[in-house]
Amino acid sequence: MTDDTSGGREKARDLAPDATPLARWLDGRFARLEWRELRDLLAALAREMRDVAASGEPRLSSALPVLAVANVEGGFRLTTLEPSAAGCDAPLWQVAPEIRGGGQASEASDVFMLAAAAYAMAVGRPPDVVRPDAAAPFERSARNLAAQDYPAQLLSAIDASLDPDPAARPPLRHWLDRGLATTEPTILAARPVRAAVASDSTAPQAPAEQPGPRETSPLRQLAIAAGVAAVVILAGGGYLLTRLSGSVQAPSSPAPPAPAEIAAAPAQVASPVPAPPPPVAAAPPPEPARPRSTSPYIRDCPECPELTLVAGGTVAMTLTPPGAARPVTAAFDIPRGFAAGRFEVTRAEFAAFNAATSHEASGGCHARRPEWRLDAALDWRQPGFAQGDDHPVVCVSLADARAYVGWLSIRTGRAYRLLTDPEWHHLASLGETPGVLPVQTQCSYANIADEAFRAGDPAAAAAACRDGFRFTAPVGSLLLTGPGFGDLYGNVWEWVDSCAPTLAEGRPVFGGCAPEAPRILRGGSFSDRPEMATRDARLLSPPGVRDQIAGFRVAREIEACDVAGAPCPLAAGSTSAPPPSRAGDVERVRGSASAVQAGEERLLEADGAVFVQDTVRTGPDGRASLRLGERTILRLGEKANVTINRYVIDAGGVIDIGGGAIEFQRSGAPSSTPLNFRSPYGLIAVRGTRFIAGVSAGVYGVFVETGEVAVSGPGKTVMVGAGQGTNFAAPGAEPSNPAVWGEARVREARDSVR
Repeated sequence: MTDDTSGGREKARDLAPDATPLARWLDGRFARLEWRELRDLLAALAREMRDVAASGEPRLSSALPVLAVANVEGGFRLTTLEPSAAGCDAPLWQVAPEIRGGGQASEASDVFMLAAAAYAMAVGRPPDVVRPDAAAPFERSARNLAAQDYPAQLLSAIDASLDPDPAARPPLRHWLDRGLATTEPTILAARPVRAAVASDSTAPQAPAEQPGPRETSPLRQLAIAAGVAAVVILAGGGYLLTRLSGSVQAPSSPAPPAPAEIAAAPAQVASPVPAPPPPVAAAPPPEPARPRSTSPYIRDCPECPELTLVAGGTVAMTLTPPGAARPVTAAFDIPRGFAAGRFEVTRAEFAAFNAATSHEASGGCHARRPEWRLDAALDWRQPGFAQGDDHPVVCVSLADARAYVGWLSIRTGRAYRLLTDPEWHHLASLGETPGVLPVQTQCSYANIADEAFRAGDPAAAAAACRDGFRFTAPVGSLLLTGPGFGDLYGNVWEWVDSCAPTLAEGRPVFGGCAPEAPRILRGGSFSDRPEMATRDARLLSPPGVRDQIAGFRVAREIEACDVAGAPCPLAAGSTSAPPPSRAGDVERVRGSASAVQAGEERLLEADGAVFVQDTVRTGPDGRASLRLGERTILRLGEKANVTINRYVIDAGGVIDIGGGAIEFQRSGAPSSTPLNFRSPYGLIAVRGTRFIAGVSAGVYGVFVETGEVAVSGPGKTVMVGAGQGTNFAAPGAEPSNPAVWGEARVREARDSVR
């Protein structure tokens, strides 16, 4: 194209008064386009390319037309002109390298032309002309030069589509189906993703010690994956991994193991460390149904993760479970549909949960410096590198993730949970998502160890490309997979609620997990070598481990109304939403006992259920024992009146004592979320212990058998330890100073609830 801008523009007007070559049109603008303008221009050209190809006519990229902008009613339209009408030849920057080399036009060359136009409009100048064997450096990428101006997904699509290798470019329908160039309401319009300025100079929050390479960490401690002939067996309380050659590694030190990779890795040993059973959620009555958003995705509350619906199906997985002599391929059924988080849970979403529940995810976080070790100064707020609110939360354990989905269930009245291993695999198998990311496209779809990562750690094994991020990236920054999922590969490993499968009749089986059993993580992370960007890559980690590279994604049960895209109706014949979530079960009942919910009373029977918002009552001759979760028991004496106000099973919440005596008993380690018992006398705050509250020796008191509780009255709080008790002279009075109770009073207190 001629450099005589004014003369060239005049000639173009004479020959085609309604259209101007794109480069000249951009020269005449003083600002880049708004996102909606850019989206509409790209949509017009993408649809034209699709329609021309479907008609059997020569593809747009084969005739080497000149990209141009035409004036249309209400705005502009991106189209093409014949070189004679444009007054110049097609510039090289819009011509795919294979076409310049004399090759045939294809969908890939159309995509290159579309991306070249998108780059020119997003960046403000045409892209560099690169050789067929040399991609443009990251510093000249759209993700770098137009960051924070346009959705990160669009910029990632541009860079991927300008790849010199035609096989590495996404298909044209990616631009249309992913909402990158459509004029209809899309996720990019409904939920813009802020793109961070991609740079190798990201300033870590802990500059003194940078996370080191994955290769030098002991994360490679257990292999039971596809392609690795290995067997994992229980031996002496630990795991032994042996290859078929017969070589067995000796057990390592009893230090807490890092997450173990269930993939090709050196045979090592990982000794599981007991961890407290994670909390499971129970929800109160849901709020009335809310109108469905116009977005094709679901968000149940403003601070909730965005979901997309997934149909059930069958998925094939290849792995080597304990007891198997060689890798086993088996089909796993996903019997019904569910909703899954489009992105990994973000810091902002986790912060909303933390603010609402005061959940403690403290105790440090494991980092690589370069050895893998626990750093007590790190947590999800300060993971050791810079993050924004739209980055995935890290330094969270399985218990933290379960507590979060429990809170979501309480917050929304919907049944949130974590994905299972087969469900995660199902997500990664949808659409055209490859089981192994091609080398050419790894940095377009996955934030993994790349050249930017290796710049900070020269010894790291890294992909020969740049995804633009040294550590975590804002969720959804790279190309989406399947029906709109971001970061299934890379960014952070994702906890799933499955432990290592067992072998039954020659096939792997995912069954129940012991509380301390290691759980699986999926997807790879920003610090992982390229080989881990595969569908079958897994880690196995003790559930209590918090790590710089581990986060999670949520799932939710769905109803027919979700599938129909309509507001979910109320239950038939009722004036409220569907029944509340289960809080636990009735272990034993003696005499009369009942539960009241929304004015309706039902008798309690052994093995029956109790729900959040139930008010449980016992008669003058009544006693009841409730099992709330796996490790919590609540015993009620005669004439007790207790309301399960809010409750996250085996974790925290509020239980109101309206009258009578109660005994609280929880086994295992203390919960990280406080549970408060409110009574007319005062407040009893516990994290995990065994205590009795009620009248004994003629006065209302609290006696602690094990652990410690905080007992509060107006202006005074006392800490009551094991073997001690405190008294209230009257409702609302200050608690007395803790003192050792005599044997007779302790016996009377116990007898009142047993």
